[in-house]
Amino acid sequence: MDNDRRHQPPLPGWVSHVQPGCFDMRVLHHEFWIDAQANVRFPDELSTPHLQAILGMLSARSTELYRAELLDTFIRTITAWEEGSVDGEELAHELGMTTIVDVTPAEWLETTALVRAIRRTLRVRAEA
Repeated sequence: MDNDRRHQPPLPGWVSHVQPGCFDMRVLHHEFWIDAQANVRFPDELSTPHLQAILGMLSARSTELYRAELLDTFIRTITAWEEGSVDGEELAHELGMTTIVDVTPAEWLETTALVRAIRRTLRVRAEA
């Protein structure tokens, strides 16, 4: 799982702990995919059908993933309160901005870094 792409930022440490066959939803917050063999793959390395399959799987699980993200957001908010600070979602709410509770699971999924990177890759390929 070495990052040999010099233009990419270093991979987060948790990546090396992902086990084959396991999905780690933290991947949604990054512009790379971790395949079933636990290898890091960037969207431009994957075929169009593979990218479409990833989008299909994520879409099929969007409600489950959204609920998990809601729980993570709640925990971050409570932790911030306990530490005397403000979480980003709470700040966004106070500023009248859209937060995770204002969107549907499908809308939320489209905002994730991974889905945006996949959509961008597919759009570039379609325009070529």
